[in-house]
Amino acid sequence: MVPAKPGINNPSLKLIPTASAADQAATLTPSETKSLAEYEIVIEGGLNDFLRVGTALTHIRDERLYRSEYVSFGDYCRKRWKMGRSYAYRLIAATKATPCEDRQEVSPIGDTSPAVRRKSLQSKA
Repeated sequence: MVPAKPGINNPSLKLIPTASAADQAATLTPSETKSLAEYEIVIEGGLNDFLRVGTALTHIRDERLYRSEYVSFGDYCRKRWKMGRSYAYRLIAATKATPCEDRQEVSPIGDTSPAVRRKSLQSKA
């Protein structure tokens, strides 16, 4: 049996509307602009926090500060923070791979923000 396709002959299946080009390029209302600014403040704070978390995890791992209650760093991450060892190591790696002056504008996976990329391209021009 061939699955039914949405359309006139099958009204039970709905088409999901996509944003038109006009919607995508529309200006934001003052309320939306305010909301965007508030959300971006939260995101910026989170980007800084992940670097602080990665730095703290580095110290805990390197100095073996987990050893009084946990048998390994991975055990510590799993039991204390409900965080996989591999995720903890990604946070640690991101802090080491990030240049100090750009640390405030880096994502948890280590890529730089558009602002940092633009600044970098402008300085090379």
